[in-house]
Amino acid sequence: MKPKTESNMVKMQETNKMEVANNMNIENKLKRILNLFFGMNPRNKFWLLEVLLLAKRGELVICNNEIEADDFILCVVDTSILAVTGGTEKTLQDWKEKGVKAQYAVGRTTAEIKKLFSEIDNAFSERGQSQNKFFAIKQMEPLDLMEIIHILCTLPDDWFQSGVGIFTEEVLSFIARNEGKAGGMFFQPIQVTRLMTRLLGATEGSVYNPYAGLASYGMFLNDKIDYHAQEMSQMYLIARLNLLLHGKDDSHCVQGDSVSEWLGQSFDYIVATPPFHARISDAKHDTMEADFFTKAYNQAKKKVAAIVSGWFCAATGGLSFSIRKTLIEKDLVESVIRLPNNLFFGTNIATYVVILNREKEHKGKVRFVDASECFIRQGINNLLDEKMVISLLQSEDSNHSTIVDKSIFFSNGCSFIPERYIARMLLEAKDGERTIALEHILQPCSRKEIELKEGQHPIVIFPFPELQLSIKSSDIPPKDVNTHVPAYQIDEDCIIVDTRRQPRSVYVKLDGSPAYYMPYYRAFKVDTSIVLPEYLVIQLRQPYMAKQIVDGTGTIVSRGVSVLFMTAKMLLPSLDEQKAAVIRYKEQLLQEMGVHLNELNEKRLKDFEITQRERKHAVGHVLGDIYPAILDVSDFIQLNDSVSKDSIVTRQGDSLEEYVLKIVANVEKVTKMVQHFTDVEKFHSPTPLNVEKSINAYIQKKIAKNYEVVLEYLDEGELIINISEEDLHQVFDNLINNAEKYGFIDKKRYDYKVKITVSSSEDGLKAIIHIRNNGIPASKHFDVNKIFAWGEGHGDGIGCNQVKNIIEHFGGTVNYTEMGNEADGFVCDFEIVLPLTNDINND
Repeated sequence: MKPKTESNMVKMQETNKMEVANNMNIENKLKRILNLFFGMNPRNKFWLLEVLLLAKRGELVICNNEIEADDFILCVVDTSILAVTGGTEKTLQDWKEKGVKAQYAVGRTTAEIKKLFSEIDNAFSERGQSQNKFFAIKQMEPLDLMEIIHILCTLPDDWFQSGVGIFTEEVLSFIARNEGKAGGMFFQPIQVTRLMTRLLGATEGSVYNPYAGLASYGMFLNDKIDYHAQEMSQMYLIARLNLLLHGKDDSHCVQGDSVSEWLGQSFDYIVATPPFHARISDAKHDTMEADFFTKAYNQAKKKVAAIVSGWFCAATGGLSFSIRKTLIEKDLVESVIRLPNNLFFGTNIATYVVILNREKEHKGKVRFVDASECFIRQGINNLLDEKMVISLLQSEDSNHSTIVDKSIFFSNGCSFIPERYIARMLLEAKDGERTIALEHILQPCSRKEIELKEGQHPIVIFPFPELQLSIKSSDIPPKDVNTHVPAYQIDEDCIIVDTRRQPRSVYVKLDGSPAYYMPYYRAFKVDTSIVLPEYLVIQLRQPYMAKQIVDGTGTIVSRGVSVLFMTAKMLLPSLDEQKAAVIRYKEQLLQEMGVHLNELNEKRLKDFEITQRERKHAVGHVLGDIYPAILDVSDFIQLNDSVSKDSIVTRQGDSLEEYVLKIVANVEKVTKMVQHFTDVEKFHSPTPLNVEKSINAYIQKKIAKNYEVVLEYLDEGELIINISEEDLHQVFDNLINNAEKYGFIDKKRYDYKVKITVSSSEDGLKAIIHIRNNGIPASKHFDVNKIFAWGEGHGDGIGCNQVKNIIEHFGGTVNYTEMGNEADGFVCDFEIVLPLTNDINND
């Protein structure tokens, strides 16, 4: 509903801002609200939701000069603010004629809602810098906040009934994106919530939602449901506000620790997204996810639905393992669904939906669904396609879904990883082949730990060339060791497996020379009477093996020799056919490498030709300015008997001194360009670099004037790349300085920010670095298709071209995209992809 009207209200149509608001359509009005509110970095980021609720309830009032004693003040604008912040003369004159000295936006609502607002303001507003705690900038923001209220006044009544819920989700999404990893802890994408409530299937009865966050599950339950939400943090206040905005006035939301203060009564349904892999102090409960299921399966009368991490689904010990085993034994698990990566803000870990049902259809069986591809790419995050997930659940698609007898779980470590079971079901042996578990052909080698001294040592370090399936110990390249490093000695022929990323392996043959491997690798003796070691290495690289081996956390072995690894099954033909398969594999790789090499040489030649033309064009362009200028100066001196440095030499009024200085500057520019012809290919020597530590070091030394540089590190482990830190920091300098100079130009904005987001690729072999900013898009200045072309930009035009040269020199790629659908305004995105390395000399 629109705000109430009363005799002492200012008629909004009399202000210029209101006239503008009336002429916008609803979509543009909502965009304007978001741009105004988040563009000024408000102290209370939830103020907009408070105003929305009051407007929806018809309790938002705008009046002049006087307010009632129990009014809840939202915004105040007086004549001094209008004068300082650009209020028009017409508005000031109108106010003067009407005797208006100040205009108020207030809420006239219930005591309960006013108390809720006060608690929110106290919990989330920064205080001490402004007379009005809602505003970050004392003079400017009240006028903008009042404009937001003016725009809300023009929205139709039916929008407040049907559209305010969607807009609320958009506002919360905007806040969560700006909060980064912290935002991802309380905000859940609407598509995920809708899917979960549909899978829960509650139409009546009671629903308990511990770890409720913003109580988003309650938004999609019908009014017959008795909904109880519980959240430990201050976010429970926003959860209550969220429920009210969605018309869920009868829902219950309380503050409480969902670990120690679990509601004691039984409920028909329980639904939650416990914090992913969050550990708790109680010795009986290793993670909040495991603790949740320990309590939920006893208290739910009908059904339980939860989103959990891969750690819960794959842990080989502790409470996570034992509760999975219990749930299988009691035949409560109805289905497990693998969700796509990158759905949640601030993390890219694998997540899974686990459904428990006391009345499930398939007794003694569990439905597994791999929905990891059910998404639409949106910026750096993925958007869940819930319809695709439901379609997979209802179909007989054996490539993405399977039903497994519960007896199989006990021989697979009670794993809840769908990809493992689906890959196994699809594994069909051809004539002359059989399937065999790795435990029947591998035996873990005894581990003899030693401490390597400073110097060079032959250490197995991945990656190896794809063609290198085996290596003699004497051929292992020595690695520099700068400090004492623990390692294991290789005492017999064995296969070394990288246990930290997607399966990589090499077979090591001892020939009298010592060799070592690092603690995060594993060594296995191979039964060569059954399998050729080189054939085994090839099979471990195949996708069907990777899906069985990787445990949901992105690793192969988490503790000791993983059950997942040893029980994985591979295709095994005869020894003769294995030899033939190895030869075919190498021949195919050589052929692909030859084709790739030819394409690479052609591309380099083409790039070189283009670069030379661009350089010639750029230098010629500057010389085209210099030569006529020199002629002008020469002609002027010859035509004038008396010449001084102050003599005017151009129609624009430049003095001789000024004009000569311009010529000198252009000459220096050409000098730099020509110098760049040779300097551009000079790079520093690469070293193993910890990405997170290097970026943090860069941010600490970066002097940012009117913007903030933040790091969002989404990977759970260390990412090591092989690059010089000087060159990597040069890349950051070029891209961020460009953003500052050409993107952050609106002096009225206080929210400019550069986000550096780091994650690993799905195959675990590459680091992905996104450098995003919320300034003016590059397309406003020039053709973004030429953004990496030398001489195309402003200044000397080498910034982005140098970035491209640096990244490609170190084996990576860089791309630029503009994402107009990004709600948080971070539309400018440089994506840098660099190969990971496993080196021992990192901090």
